[in-house]
Amino acid sequence: MKNDMGAVMEKENVLAGAVGALLFSLVGGALWFVLYQVGFLAGISGLIGVICAIKGYSIFAKKESLKGIVIAIIAAVIVMLAAWYLCLSLDVYNTYKEWYADGEIDYTISFAAAVRGSYVFLEEPDIALAYLKDLIIGLVLCVVGAFRFVANAVMRVKQEKKAAQNRIETQFSVQPEMYSQAQPGMQPQTYQQVQPETQPQMYTQVQPETQPQMYTQVQPETQSQMYTQVQPETQSEE
Repeated sequence: MKNDMGAVMEKENVLAGAVGALLFSLVGGALWFVLYQVGFLAGISGLIGVICAIKGYSIFAKKESLKGIVIAIIAAVIVMLAAWYLCLSLDVYNTYKEWYADGEIDYTISFAAAVRGSYVFLEEPDIALAYLKDLIIGLVLCVVGAFRFVANAVMRVKQEKKAAQNRIETQFSVQPEMYSQAQPGMQPQTYQQVQPETQPQMYTQVQPETQPQMYTQVQPETQSQMYTQVQPETQSEE
């Protein structure tokens, strides 16, 4: 019972959990960026990112729930999109440097400028297809990684609802027994034993015995003896 009350009192800190999910999902984003630079399949980092995000949410929120898993997935996807776009921006920045080094253009751009204008290159079908392919693989692996956690969370929610329903049914089944045993048995006994026995005895024993004896014993005997014994003797002697 004490453990159940402690579980009820423990509340889920959603805001702290969202921060934790975002921070832990940075691991997947950083892994995406590094794998892309070395030529490995960067999409696998989506799986790692969502697992880290869910773990971060459970640590910071002090509880793991279906809502927390959804928040963690959203955080992992945001970080993965940011890492994907940064990879695109870095490619644009390096491309401009190569063009400037080869003399094809007479200017270069900064990395910040590449970040601001990289989306323009996605208008080219070939470029968009190559980059979107990695993004789709990462999203699919992200969903695959989250599926097991979502399924476990749904099962846990169902079990908690069933346990709560069982507790409610148990409470309602115990309370009628308490009322049927305590109320009918306690109250009638107190009124039958205390009130009828104490009060009538006080009035029947004290009042009839004390007052009648005072008037029957003192008054009739003293007055009759005084008139019958004293008066006749005094008149006859005279």
